[in-house]
Amino acid sequence: GFFKFRDLEDFQTADLRGVLEQMTLMKRFRNMLILSDTCQAFTLDPDNVDVDGIMNSNANAGAVKNVYTVASSLKGQNSYAHHGDAAIGHSVIDRYVYYFMEYMGGFGLGRNMGKWGQLEELNVKQAMVNSMPTNRMGATIGW
Repeated sequence: GFFKFRDLEDFQTADLRGVLEQMTLMKRFRNMLILSDTCQAFTLDPDNVDVDGIMNSNANAGAVKNVYTVASSLKGQNSYAHHGDAAIGHSVIDRYVYYFMEYMGGFGLGRNMGKWGQLEELNVKQAMVNSMPTNRMGATIGW
């Protein structure tokens, strides 16, 4: 997988893996969550191995420890906008972010903290993956 920045530069999954390996050696983090919300997002998981076109998370023995990836779509899948704003002519929020915020109860401002106040009690996978309605997302969430 790769990221392309304004059609000028790209960032390969191998680059991300190299950065994470260096950060691990330097003890720069205890746990890291990478959230990718784009088409074919799970291809950016640094521990994915592409075997005959099938992405296998943590399939290689040298997985970067304590790095978790949540992605809004698997290889070959698109990630879709939830809705747009006709005044600006652009989408304003993607489906993954929209449904995650809906699950969590909004942005957690004021008295209505929703599930944000319980975030430590919630299982991250439950909150960020299992709560996502695949039929409304149009893609499968990668974990």
